[in-house]
Amino acid sequence: QSHQPQHTSSQPSLPSKQDESPNNEVLYHILAKSYQEIGNFVDALNFYEKLIYIHPDPELYIERGNILSNMKRFDEAISSYDKVFELNPNDELLSKAGLQKLAAQLQKVDWENMAQRSTNSPQSQPEL
Repeated sequence: QSHQPQHTSSQPSLPSKQDESPNNEVLYHILAKSYQEIGNFVDALNFYEKLIYIHPDPELYIERGNILSNMKRFDEAISSYDKVFELNPNDELLSKAGLQKLAAQLQKVDWENMAQRSTNSPQSQPEL
């Protein structure tokens, strides 16, 4: 008789494990980081949102802001970085959050400038 675990289809997959443990912070963090690393920002954001709901940690707001910046959702990213200041006004994370916020603000300006230039095509510019 073998006491080795058998891998059958009756064993739950990762998503069903997640459903069984709705407050499993470790699993959510692994999934959030994994999705973030492969560029699946929508799912990464979803898991960071769940983590923040369970435990509103300033580091999570920084990660959330980073993802939102990657998604070009700069105003939301800036709000996420602001939340770090609100949660920990005297913490060393403030410098990290401040730099990330500044980067998001600069990216937003660049993104808006690119959009503005693309709408000013040669046909729409007045002749001199």
